[in-house]
Amino acid sequence: MSKKSSEEQKEKKKRGFLGYLWLLFLVLLLLLAMSTGFFYWKKDLVTSYALELYAKRLSYVMTSPEYYHPGTEGQATAEEVFTSFKVLVDAYREAPTKEWQGAFVKLQEQIHKIFEDNKVLPKELDDFRKEVKTTAESIK
Repeated sequence: MSKKSSEEQKEKKKRGFLGYLWLLFLVLLLLLAMSTGFFYWKKDLVTSYALELYAKRLSYVMTSPEYYHPGTEGQATAEEVFTSFKVLVDAYREAPTKEWQGAFVKLQEQIHKIFEDNKVLPKELDDFRKEVKTTAESIK
């Protein structure tokens, strides 16, 4: 009997570090597959939340003192800018199946153009907000 128990102990010891590493890899692979499946299944919902987070962050960056220089005109607050971006996010939530790729590329190019000189002027910000609203209305 002791011979059998010693063989069983050797088999148990075989698992060791590589066995646990393999088990960890399989668990991570399973989690990756599950999360990928969820994101594929609910990609419109996930994209709308990501778009809302991006709009909130962009509104705070565009109105931060580091970039935004209001000059003599009134200063736009981050909430005002986010409200105009929210129109675009809501339009996406209403119709996620429409062609948004071209509109997002166009808006991204405008964002890069605004930040070329590392400052956001009030006129640039207002023009961009108008462009966001017209883009949202044109795709609806």
